[in-house]
Amino acid sequence: MNAPSEQLAIKIMFGLTLGSLKDLKMWVGVLAEFFACFLMMFVIVFLQVNHENSSYIPSTFQTGMAVGVLVMVLVDVFGPISGGFVNPVATFSFFLDGRMPFFQAIFYISAQLSGTVAGCLLLGALIPYDMEFMPVIPQGGISALRSFVIEVVLSIVLFFTCLSVTDHKIRKVDDAVLYWAADYTGGVLAVIMYKILRFGLLYNKNQSNEAGDQSSSSQDTDETDIKDGTLDLKF
Repeated sequence: MNAPSEQLAIKIMFGLTLGSLKDLKMWVGVLAEFFACFLMMFVIVFLQVNHENSSYIPSTFQTGMAVGVLVMVLVDVFGPISGGFVNPVATFSFFLDGRMPFFQAIFYISAQLSGTVAGCLLLGALIPYDMEFMPVIPQGGISALRSFVIEVVLSIVLFFTCLSVTDHKIRKVDDAVLYWAADYTGGVLAVIMYKILRFGLLYNKNQSNEAGDQSSSSQDTDETDIKDGTLDLKF
C-alpha cells in the first residue's frame, strides 16, 4: 500500500485529521456535551437524595417522568449545538455506525464523563451531611445476571431508536410524512379505544351501583315491615 492510500485509509478509519482539531464548532459541541451531562447528572442524582426526617419520597414513576422530561429538554436544547448525545454509550454507538469520527467521539466521551463527575461532585458538596443518596440497585431478589440482561435489552431499544430516528439517509420526506401520519393515526385510534373501554367500565360500574342501591333499599323496606308486623306484597 502506497503512502496516499495509507493516508486515505487512516483518514477513513479515524475520520478526523489534525487540521479538523482547529474546528471551533467541534469544541463548542464538546463543551455543550459537558454542560448537558453536568446538568443531567446533577438533577438525576438530586432526585435520589433521601433525608432521614423527610416525609416525602418520590415514587419510581415520578422519578422516571422527571428524568424523561429532563433528557427530552436537554436533547432539544443541545441538539442543534452538539447533536444532543448526552450519553457516552450513544456517542460510542454513533462512532461504531460510522457517523462520528474517532477523535471527536473520544473528546465527546471525555467531556460527557467529566460533566457527569462534576455534577455529582457539586451536588455532594451542596447537600447537608445528614442526607444520603438512595442506592440504585436491583430489587426483589433479581440476580446480577438478570439485571445485566435487562439493561442490555433496554439499551438495545434505546440506542436502536436513536440510530433509526437520526438516520437521514433512510428517512426521506415521504417516509417522514408516513411516520408522522402513522403516529397521529395511532394516537387517534388509541383515544377512541380508550373512550369506548372507559364508557363500558363506567356503565357497568353505574349498573352495579344502581343494583346495589336497589337491593339495599329493598332490604331496608323489608326490615321496616317486619318490625311493624306487616308485610306488603306487591304483584
